[in-house]
Amino acid sequence: MLAPRCGPGTPLAHWERLPPRMATPAPCATAARAPFTLTLEFRAPIETWERAYAAYRAQCDQLGAVRVARTLGFIHCAVMGDEAVMQGWLARAQTLLSCAQGTRR
Repeated sequence: MLAPRCGPGTPLAHWERLPPRMATPAPCATAARAPFTLTLEFRAPIETWERAYAAYRAQCDQLGAVRVARTLGFIHCAVMGDEAVMQGWLARAQTLLSCAQGTRR
């Protein structure tokens, strides 16, 4: 099993340079909901959900990343009609979930 790739100098470290308001995953996830729910605008919220996913990964919050990956999978399948992308996001969620469960043992 691979160790999480988090922290300075890792592939996810570039998310530390997010604007302060978006440096944590919760504001990203909240910001993604409003346009998606209120205006049926899909591209911008998907990008914002992706930023939330990256922010959760940067903070080594595996379960937060799982929730966002699951949401992205649903959006890509149900809204965008792209089943292949959905399968990719769900595979990420399953991998992260299995890693998160493995660290609790």
